[in-house]
Amino acid sequence: MKEGTYSVTPIWGDVIPGNSSRSKLDDMTIDYDADPQKNQLKFALYIGKYTGKWYFDRKKNIDTTTWLNAIKPGLVEETYTDVPAIVPFLCEGADRAVIIIPGGGFAFTGDVTAKDQEESDKLAKRLNDRGISAFILDYRFNPYKFPFPLLDLQRAIRYVRYHAQEYGLNPNKIGLLGGSAGGYMVAGFLNLPAGTNQFPLGYVPDEVDAVDDSVCNGGMFYPALSLKWNMGCLYTTAPLEVIRDRKLRREFIERTDLSNRIVDTKTPQFIAHGNKDMLVDHKGSRLYVKNLEAAGGDIRYIEVEGANHIFTNHPEYAWVFDEYLTWLDEHF
Repeated sequence: MKEGTYSVTPIWGDVIPGNSSRSKLDDMTIDYDADPQKNQLKFALYIGKYTGKWYFDRKKNIDTTTWLNAIKPGLVEETYTDVPAIVPFLCEGADRAVIIIPGGGFAFTGDVTAKDQEESDKLAKRLNDRGISAFILDYRFNPYKFPFPLLDLQRAIRYVRYHAQEYGLNPNKIGLLGGSAGGYMVAGFLNLPAGTNQFPLGYVPDEVDAVDDSVCNGGMFYPALSLKWNMGCLYTTAPLEVIRDRKLRREFIERTDLSNRIVDTKTPQFIAHGNKDMLVDHKGSRLYVKNLEAAGGDIRYIEVEGANHIFTNHPEYAWVFDEYLTWLDEHF
């Protein structure tokens, strides 16, 4: 969340809910001598759909992943003083915009400020080519826990709408697009905090917080919609005391399970998921789609034959994003 070669625009005011001067390291269990490649492979295994009961006692690996990918390189702070931001990819003459939410299992995110090779900025440029502005959200992640990532998305929506005139946008033409954990963020926002304020005690809302937080569409690629299939993500979303307590853990999983928690049936949604996804089970998307359709929601679902995780930039599956763009034109 530190500025690099891209323009970075902070979205909160002087006070950021959930922040403090405490050290993140006091809440983390880190193997400072870990081999980065081996640790990353283990991380993919521990948060993936085949984890099962293996998720238990994997806090060290997951915290080490955050350390290696985000804290050690200086992309985020060692203290709880990160500044959530948006990275604008503005398209001249565009009155529409999509907020892109990167994935990373809530352990890290793709760093668009470091190099022009990340998934999210490629998607932003494809949106620009379609005449749509984009904003990539730099949100807080491990060891921050829920609801703070979702509150950052809510604030980003309100911030973009509040400044819509400056960006040349129609404030009623804002959409969302997320992949993997970012896909959870899209559906999670629509079905959990949307239309409400869930600020911690002591935070005083400002004029941006009073802005309408509705969006006109939500797109998701290979979204992780339930922790039931990615139990390792408990360590990046829930406090340790919740994970260790069987009753509290079950309640947290049920409360955050989007596949069975349909609240928003008004916002048009798009989901594309590969049926060979080795990290996030497409069954979660199937169940979410089934329940949203049963509730009368507007949902377009594409199950991509043979596709694994993170297929959006693979030439073989370029047609899937083209399908999303066509759908997007119809829902702005």
